[in-house]
Amino acid sequence: MGEFESAKRQFDKYRERVDNQSNSEKEVKEKDTITKFIFPFLELLGWDSLTWDVEQDYKYVDVALKIGDKHKIFVEAKPFRHELHEGNIKQIVDYALKHRVRWCILTNGRQILAFDIKYKQKYGDLFFKIDFSLSTDEEFKILWLLSKTSVSTNRLDNVKEKFNKKIRKYKTPEKYITKNKIILNIIDNKKYLDGKSSWRKNELFEFLDETSPTQSIFLEILSSRKGDVKSGVLRKKMSSKLGEKNFKGNLTGALKAKTDKIKKEYLYNFYEKSNSYILENKYRDLIKEYFSRPPRQKKGERKNINGWSSDEIKNYLNLLKEWSHDSYAYYEVLLKSKKRLSRKELVDKMKIRTNNSHFISKSIAGILSGITRKTIQRGKERLDKVSDDNTFFEINKKYEKKLKKYFNLK
Repeated sequence: MGEFESAKRQFDKYRERVDNQSNSEKEVKEKDTITKFIFPFLELLGWDSLTWDVEQDYKYVDVALKIGDKHKIFVEAKPFRHELHEGNIKQIVDYALKHRVRWCILTNGRQILAFDIKYKQKYGDLFFKIDFSLSTDEEFKILWLLSKTSVSTNRLDNVKEKFNKKIRKYKTPEKYITKNKIILNIIDNKKYLDGKSSWRKNELFEFLDETSPTQSIFLEILSSRKGDVKSGVLRKKMSSKLGEKNFKGNLTGALKAKTDKIKKEYLYNFYEKSNSYILENKYRDLIKEYFSRPPRQKKGERKNINGWSSDEIKNYLNLLKEWSHDSYAYYEVLLKSKKRLSRKELVDKMKIRTNNSHFISKSIAGILSGITRKTIQRGKERLDKVSDDNTFFEINKKYEKKLKKYFNLK
């Protein structure tokens, strides 16, 4: 049995321990997490006590993995039940920069985030995030990149460089603008998956099919077969999942049949498991909103595009009627946003936009009922500085029309 196969078997057993602990109500402190979970995980990847330093050489590093005398990876440990996020990594990234260590790992024993600080040095570039309980055989191939063997042969660095080259073409301005327009057209024109056209020709599906970089790129690099998800492949998977010989339904039918399972495994997979790689978080948010269902509407209650009732809109506008001089800030926040904003999101964005931490509400009443020429001119001057597409932000009655449509007001 080879080293990789042996490690895979050990990982399957390790994952059972993680699941058992997750189902237990017993708390596991950070030090216990290191000894009971993180050390065993590192060992199955080929590291041992001779290849790591623990809080001795480095004050702010829980574990430092080394090849020979050179440190290769810094490990930041968190308690078992701690929810990991990218903010946890800043301290160890700063330390890695100081000591010229390229890779940092953040883990709580049940999840792992791997950061490359070569290109994004402030917070690191999140290369992958894997939940051990939900991981697949293909994802273990990705985990194996952190093994002592992969690091010592520079495979980890080489795969990351290939990944960077592959993903770079998706981030060119031309590609970004094109893809952004496709998504915005879909959302603005409300081309929802209503079954009127074949799901194979749906613009959103084509976008997802073309830009599902994480898994397809990883699989293309790590295995001989291509990882691109073509419509025919998806159809076969849908047929298998639904128990139909020849699945010919549209995406709406797929969502209605065993909705949750299919959405999770075949649709949401395009962005949920690869949120750090999809072109921009804006895409993920738009796609997520696209597939999400609006809140249930009470009988006789009218709702707008975002599922707000007319009563909610009226109450919100009453909160906003005191101020009007920052209307151009609303232009930026509301109309430059690539997704529909909830009231809380709007307030949070306005706090940042107006540098006012106590911001509660500033009125769009001026926008809806008419704004003085002075305010219009000031707003236009401001918007000219922040937007290349002045036609989109042009201050005129289109704003009133757009905002009324946004809030579904007559």
